[in-house]
Amino acid sequence: MCTADVVFSGPGQQKVTGDAVRSWLENFPIQTAMSWGFDRLEVSGDLAVGSGSGSMTFDIDREAVSSPFDFTDVFRKGDDGRWLYSWVTYNENEPAA
Repeated sequence: MCTADVVFSGPGQQKVTGDAVRSWLENFPIQTAMSWGFDRLEVSGDLAVGSGSGSMTFDIDREAVSSPFDFTDVFRKGDDGRWLYSWVTYNENEPAA
């Protein structure tokens, strides 16, 4: 799903790369739902860039908290032909509620 050197860059956070991504994701709030869609996708050779919007819902202290977001992701085509996330960037459209 991701390249070995993937970069995650979220709102108000330092970017996280490579092996550090796993522990960063393990500390992410429990996600109960997520939907997203691409508004734009451009491909050039072995790189692609996609952008769009979506919404995540988290379980925070047993309360459902929704967070709409926009994103721009970079994909790299692997030697096996699969497209893998190489850079994941997102921002919150409004404070989670």
